[in-house]
Amino acid sequence: ANKSPAPGVTADYFSARFSGEFQFAGGKYQFQATADDGIRIYLDDTLILDQWHVTAVKTYTVEVDIAAGKHQVRVEYFENNGAAVCKLRWTQK
Repeated sequence: ANKSPAPGVTADYFSARFSGEFQFAGGKYQFQATADDGIRIYLDDTLILDQWHVTAVKTYTVEVDIAAGKHQVRVEYFENNGAAVCKLRWTQK
């Protein structure tokens, strides 16, 4: 049986937005996003990854040059049905 991830949120047919401010050392970074269904990644309100479609779980990567300092990272995600997966990580290259 599917369990609801939060009160008022069903196991299927939902969307979520996650955001935070993070310190970066500066240089080239690789962002790796894994999602089952759609995902968008923004860095300081600039769209850097746009995979907004229904799909089985997939992993996407994008490399971005980032100036040293604090930057806003925002993830937008939607789940159609079936498995719900939303992961983001980044590493300095």
